[in-house]
Amino acid sequence: MGYMTSYSLNIVVGQVPDDFGKVFNKLTGYTLDALYCKWYEFDEHMTTLSKLYPNVVFQLDGDGEDADDKWRYYFCNGKSQDASPEIVYPEINYEQLDNIKKRSPELFI
Repeated sequence: MGYMTSYSLNIVVGQVPDDFGKVFNKLTGYTLDALYCKWYEFDEHMTTLSKLYPNVVFQLDGDGEDADDKWRYYFCNGKSQDASPEIVYPEINYEQLDNIKKRSPELFI
């Protein structure tokens, strides 16, 4: 058993050669066009790839099986940055609630 994740790899800065897909496949065992898998070593593999292409900034997004499992990492020259999203809910807008404060002032003492 394992945890499936859908991965998306993008180049943010720089360029990779035409044979990058072959290098990626040889290192990871996966192909760039089918990245829905159990890629537990993604951080190790991406660190290695970023060292092979030191002038490239890679962005790897992950979308796991759980609804709240979404994340992003950047890799460049052997270094990485976690850029996972934070969910922030807006404050209540009482005017959109048909002015509940005026109708029920006892709730706002």
